[in-house]
Amino acid sequence: MTFNINAKKRLMYLSGDDFYLFCYSILILLQTLKCVDEKFFKDYRKLVFLIEFVINKKLARIINYSEDKILSSYDKNILFESYTRGLSRRSAILKLLFSMEKRSIINLKKNSKQQSIDVSLNKKNIEEFINNKNMFKAEYSNAKQIKKSLKRLSIINLDTFLENLYEDRGLNLWKI
Repeated sequence: MTFNINAKKRLMYLSGDDFYLFCYSILILLQTLKCVDEKFFKDYRKLVFLIEFVINKKLARIINYSEDKILSSYDKNILFESYTRGLSRRSAILKLLFSMEKRSIINLKKNSKQQSIDVSLNKKNIEEFINNKNMFKAEYSNAKQIKKSLKRLSIINLDTFLENLYEDRGLNLWKI
């Protein structure tokens, strides 16, 4: 895998669902949360929502400053849009995860207790990506903000995650 900044810029200007950017966001999240090899990120369904926060600095900023403040209706709308986009991408992200596992980029493990799939990085196959953090400096910064704002992110269940990320910030959600 060879990375260059021009390739990243091309990714950022594509419209619609950019699966390369989703893939990079997943790798960045898993690396930031230290979900590598035998340490798994519980329940891939949380990733479909978190991808938005890695890509979008505004969303990362909202969760960072909203811990003890009431959000404006504009910020609530941005958060709600991230929720609906996450819901709409669920099956596509699952397909992407299976594809990444097939290429030995990540490890997937069935979690019978939570009836979900857990994810971890396969470190030996992504060394070049891990060593090239400068290209994704903004995304790593967003991922660190997310990690700081949402405690125990890699191990909480989906309902607790959605409550912490959306409902505690004043959004009313339908259960998934």
